[in-house]
Amino acid sequence: MTEIAQLAHDTITVLAPLLPAATSVATKVRDGFAGEAGKTLLSWVVAQFKGKPAEAVLDRALADPQNPRRLEALRLDIEELAEQDPVFREQLARLLQAARAEQPSVNTQTSTVTGHGNTVTQVSGSNNSVGRQ
Repeated sequence: MTEIAQLAHDTITVLAPLLPAATSVATKVRDGFAGEAGKTLLSWVVAQFKGKPAEAVLDRALADPQNPRRLEALRLDIEELAEQDPVFREQLARLLQAARAEQPSVNTQTSTVTGHGNTVTQVSGSNNSVGRQ
């Protein structure tokens, strides 16, 4: 079984780049903002939140998709719903897997740096070099 917190985190990782595309799901789908699986995932999440208190959280995330607090609130609502509803959790995991399969590879790194003059670098791809300046 997929860990619920990781499932919610991964869902936000996939959905976050899709949210700024437009203001409504219909426009996003019409304009081809993502592959079919990404459209399906976003439409499904919108439908699952419809008429629930979490709908307001989703609307705020759609209105300001660059705001990390809005995305975190959405992630928490997804996590809560996945904890409460095993059917939701299973469907979300299946849709997320399909959406990730059609996306280019995405690498995520979280670093905590303390002290002075520290630098964190992440490189992906081939024929790259990293040097200190």
